[in-house]
Formats: sequence, structure tokens, C-alpha cells
Amino acid sequence: MVGRRFWPHGGWDSACALLNQAVELRRRGMHVEVLTPKYETIWPDRTSIREITVHRGCLAAKREWSMGKYIRGMTAWVARHSESFDLIYVDSCREELIAAIEGSDSSGAPVLARCNSSGTQSDLAWWETSR
Repeated sequence: MVGRRFWPHGGWDSACALLNQAVELRRRGMHVEVLTPKYETIWPDRTSIREITVHRGCLAAKREWSMGKYIRGMTAWVARHSESFDLIYVDSCREELIAAIEGSDSSGAPVLARCNSSGTQSDLAWWETSR
């Protein structure tokens, strides 16, 4: 699973939804690992949350100008590890989807993405307004 936020305490947004999905898949006997960025340099590269391995592949983009570096870092991680996975699930259709598709290209691992919400904050609206 690939997502921009994955917090151990959950919440009410997409981070909570991704956590709940990962936990439920784990309960059903599936092997689940999550790729998400670090928001602080002191965070470990790898940790475990509710028996789910969480990889913090690179630093999160703090501003628009660092988004390219963020995408390259996520893409490189996926490229190095995608052969180990049967499916790469991305919880949005934004930068993380770009990284998953480009990174899994050499392994052929299928990528499944969840297109979020509707209206002005939706993934579709983002694609129309992003560069």
C-alpha cells in the first residue's frame, strides 16, 4: 500500500482510511506493507504499526519545489522493491500514483489506485489544476 500519510493513531481523513484498510487486510490473513514518506529526518526508515511493516521511503515534500525529489525518492523505492509484491495499492491518484506506476514498470507488478472524493478537492480536480 502506498499513501502520503499513515499514522499509528488513525484520524478521520485518508490516513485513517488507509490504516483501517491495512489492518483489515492483515486480519484477513494477507501480508501487508505500507510505503509512506517521513515527515521528520529523525523518523526511522522502517517501523511496525499494528503488526504492519511501514517503510518511510523518503522525506515528504514540504513545498511544491521539493515535489520532484519526493516523487523520485518514492519511485526509486518502488523500483527496488516492487518484485516482492503481488499488487501495489495506492490510496490516491496524485504523486504517489505516478511513483507507483513508474517504479513498478520493470517488475510488472500491477498497480491499483483509489480515486478520492469529488468536487474541488478531488483527485480529478487536482489533475486538471496541477502542472
